[in-house]
Amino acid sequence: MICNLHVEKQILLKDGCFQSHLDAQPVYAERQAEDYFANDLAMLNAFALQNEYVVAVKSFETENARVFGVLTMPIYLKSERDELVKTLSISLSQGKRAYVSLDNDVFRKIKDDMTEEQKEELLSLVQKRAKR
Repeated sequence: MICNLHVEKQILLKDGCFQSHLDAQPVYAERQAEDYFANDLAMLNAFALQNEYVVAVKSFETENARVFGVLTMPIYLKSERDELVKTLSISLSQGKRAYVSLDNDVFRKIKDDMTEEQKEELLSLVQKRAKR
């Protein structure tokens, strides 16, 4: 393999522009999980993905609830499925009620550009299934 980098045409950066960042002292602040996850769905999705069973997460938010469509690795026992939904619902409910659905059709219906009517319709579907 031949790699020609054209060293004579490269512009070298001076180290002086990074010196101010090296001299600055880091500032540490005491933060809680609520500070990170209070209103950011992307962070909540990332938090859900830390679970060993979770493969993919899609979510949306309404005025009083958040809905998470979750795809998982195969879970064979109903008790494990119920425990996963309960654990995720508790950990993802930061200020609002969180509904976790393991149904594939709910996961597929969650889009980035959903209207409020579509969100309410899907929320009602997830609530009905959660009562079963």
